Amino acid sequence: MRFPLLIIGIALGATAIPAAAQNYQVVDRIAAVVGDVAIPQSRVEEQLLERRSQGEVPDDPAELAALRQQILEDLIENQLMVAAAEADTAVEVTEEQVAQRVDERIRGFRERLTPSEYQQALLQAGIGTPDEHRRMLTEQFRAGLLRETLTQYLTQTQQLNPIPPTEAEMREYFDEQSTLGALGERPPTVSFRQIVIRPEPDSSAIRAAFAEADSVLNLVRADRERFAELARAHSDDPTNAETGGSLGWFRRGQMVPEFEQIAFRLAPGQFAPSPVITPYGFHVLQVTRTEAAEIEARHILVTPEVTEENRQAALALADSILTALRTGTDFDSLVRAFHDSEEESLLDGVPIADVRERYGAVFDSSNSGDLIGPVTLQSPTEPKYAVVVLDEKLAAGQWRFDEWRERIRSFLAEQNGVNRYIEELRKATYVEVLVDQQAVGTPQ
Repeated sequence: MRFPLLIIGIALGATAIPAAAQNYQVVDRIAAVVGDVAIPQSRVEEQLLERRSQGEVPDDPAELAALRQQILEDLIENQLMVAAAEADTAVEVTEEQVAQRVDERIRGFRERLTPSEYQQALLQAGIGTPDEHRRMLTEQFRAGLLRETLTQYLTQTQQLNPIPPTEAEMREYFDEQSTLGALGERPPTVSFRQIVIRPEPDSSAIRAAFAEADSVLNLVRADRERFAELARAHSDDPTNAETGGSLGWFRRGQMVPEFEQIAFRLAPGQFAPSPVITPYGFHVLQVTRTEAAEIEARHILVTPEVTEENRQAALALADSILTALRTGTDFDSLVRAFHDSEEESLLDGVPIADVRERYGAVFDSSNSGDLIGPVTLQSPTEPKYAVVVLDEKLAAGQWRFDEWRERIRSFLAEQNGVNRYIEELRKATYVEVLVDQQAVGTPQ
């Protein structure tokens, strides 16, 4: 059965087919139908607008038609996922999340295009006004966030499992992305191992910090309205003390394990029964709101005082580790004995620019095989000291497959799992393409 072209209002993405098409003013061809939802051709053109603003639209008519077809297929798959997300009560997206992404995207358009170029691009895509464009983007990002949230939820609940790609699939993907220039040029990189020493407070300082955190916990339990006030007065977290200790929304894997183990067990409004101990100190923790896969929380962090004597002791230990490495002591044994578990011990193929802020210019004049240190590393609380073994230093050049292998493996495994899930949704849903993208001309 083929659906007739519908006379509908201004298309805002995938649009539910009305029971009676009356009092509509703008004609928009329906490109495809997914279940009881119509995908208008204007959605395809709006996607082309975005790519055109980034210089990604080909001039060749055949390539342009192929791109339109791919965009339509993506929209169909997206609608299948959105419908599944909307049917699942565990998946929720807020209007604030959507508005933030829309604002960021429109700001990006305005930074890349002059006002007249932006208006001309809208006209070329068949989008009449900036307000109409904003409405379209709102629907686009709401759908995108629903899809992201559904994917995360299905993964966390083991309803969607990664499917590992073959070696041939990974190489094909790498070659394809390299040919397209999507990977760009590899920047100067370093691969290194490190042993990081964190200054440790005295036992008396630890006891004092716990006592302070416990006292603050009792105060906020007695009067939770004072939480923000007490956070400003007591919290040692430089990122949110002045804003009342809010951590915002977060999912599993974003905080240290010791913190998450307690936080994700709490009900909305509930406090942790005692200060939560993590490598950063003692946290007075309250969960304020919860959703299926994320929580909103706030905390007051009290860190034990680290003295100058503690810092000098850590620096001396780092010096002795450097000496031990130079005399042939096994690196792994030193890692097990002294390395700060909160830090990575192996960093492979890291752009030098990405580590310069924390490590300074130590890699600029170093060569592969060098022992470096101790290097003072900045951290949110106290400086740390690193002893570094520079395994490899590479100048800028073309990416090698082995440098992308694990990232490609992870990406394709997740994508394969999602594709299988979409295939199952498609089998269970009515889908029909109504507009041949080969016959679609560029709107004037």
